[in-house]
Amino acid sequence: MDDRGVDLVVSGHNHAYERFKPMLADGTLNYDRGIRSTIIGTGGKSLIPFTGAVAANSAYRDDDHFGVLKLVLRPTGWIQAFKTTDGQSLDAVAAGCH
Repeated sequence: MDDRGVDLVVSGHNHAYERFKPMLADGTLNYDRGIRSTIIGTGGKSLIPFTGAVAANSAYRDDDHFGVLKLVLRPTGWIQAFKTTDGQSLDAVAAGCH
């Protein structure tokens, strides 16, 4: 994905939401060429608290709210927000494309 210029990876998981700062494949923080990623898993049966240390380059985590990811794609970038089922808009961020 580094070689192809990927800007954003969105993946599903169970029981929590987490967004990461832009990283290269080796996990190095890199705002110029790094890939941003979001894991959204807050629409299921239950939420599970995070345990252990916060992962490297984690920018935002939420294990308290059910919700969805609102993602708006534009020709030059994207905007995302974590929309909770109780009406909150959390972790609103925007970024440009490489």
